[in-house]
Amino acid sequence: MPVDPVDEFRPSDPSSEGSDVAAPTAPLPRCPASVLASGAQLLHEVYLAYRDQFDLVTRRAHARFERQDWIGGQRDARERLLLYSQFVGWVQRDITTLLGSRSDDQHIWASLKERFAGLTHESADCEIARTFFNSVARRVHQTVGVDPATEFLDGEYYGSATGGEPALGHYPVAGDVVATFDRMLDDLSFVGPFEDRQRDLRLAAEAFRQEVARLAPGRDPSAIEVWPAAFYRNKAAYIVGRVALDEGTLPLVVAVVHRQDGLAIDAVLLSTDDVSVVFGFTRSYFHADTPNPASAVRFLHSIMGGKSAHELYTAIGFNRHGKSELFRTLRAEFSNGVSYFEPAEGEPGLVMNVFRYPTLQVVFKVIRDRFGAPKRTTRRAVREKYQLVFIHDRVGRDRKSVV
Repeated sequence: MPVDPVDEFRPSDPSSEGSDVAAPTAPLPRCPASVLASGAQLLHEVYLAYRDQFDLVTRRAHARFERQDWIGGQRDARERLLLYSQFVGWVQRDITTLLGSRSDDQHIWASLKERFAGLTHESADCEIARTFFNSVARRVHQTVGVDPATEFLDGEYYGSATGGEPALGHYPVAGDVVATFDRMLDDLSFVGPFEDRQRDLRLAAEAFRQEVARLAPGRDPSAIEVWPAAFYRNKAAYIVGRVALDEGTLPLVVAVVHRQDGLAIDAVLLSTDDVSVVFGFTRSYFHADTPNPASAVRFLHSIMGGKSAHELYTAIGFNRHGKSELFRTLRAEFSNGVSYFEPAEGEPGLVMNVFRYPTLQVVFKVIRDRFGAPKRTTRRAVREKYQLVFIHDRVGRDRKSVV
């Protein structure tokens, strides 16, 4: 079974994790401390600017949904997808200018890493910041593989404020499920106009009762806990939560859409399988307010235990850190003794070699060196087409894994 990184948010002592996180033993070159401090501050400030812009674009989703501004929503999705590479490119240029001829020196970057760790240790999004640092360091050094001296790995991603408990909306279920759903709609700013709000509330409550009876017979719901902001994607908004039972919990997702005469509750989902499909990789990324991403991932994992951290980070728009989590999972699997890939089942493709890892539910695609007839293409054309899918379709189903 794969090691699930959701349960490993608290970093362990780096000294106990082996040589992978050991600092370089050679002495640092002479570099003014003021330059190192300025470099770490530059990296941190540009990261904060990226996150501010990411959050700004994400929070537009509510107004886009209210106005049914679907074209604007598509522009936002594209803008947010491109932000990361833009900000990494900008800070790469600036840090290279600041460090001059020493910009690719490993020892300087080891010091920058240490200083950046101090700047982000108490940040609620520490893991996203440190993945951002890794992206810059890898670009500057043109890293092949990994460099533990200049990159954050494994438990190093997480700081003291990572993964705290979110302030969930809490709704006691005392028989009147209609009133409970009504309050949830109000609290998450679904104020209408609805096509027929009372009809939808009645049908949603009935569907809720039927699903609880089917999925948890004999166990009564006591409360519903809801993430404090809606999840938006394409033309729908989702209330995401969980149902507390006498024993255990059930997931809860309520889909709200626009119809010709107003808003309507489109679906009430309480099975893990149905909810997992909503958060599947073949879907585009959600726009949801998640100031503490690890906390959001922990909450989502509580309702979808089969989803790994890399899937959930990707689903809420942090696809680059999703890749970091996937790599972290692979490293853990390698340390458990399984260190090989095998060809995926099915007919071999003419453009890609496809491999699977025995204990993970993902596949890995490698562009072939040569393409068989009737394919007439190039590696560059293949990469460009994958980028087109990533940006314009906004599905990210291949995790932007072509490297």
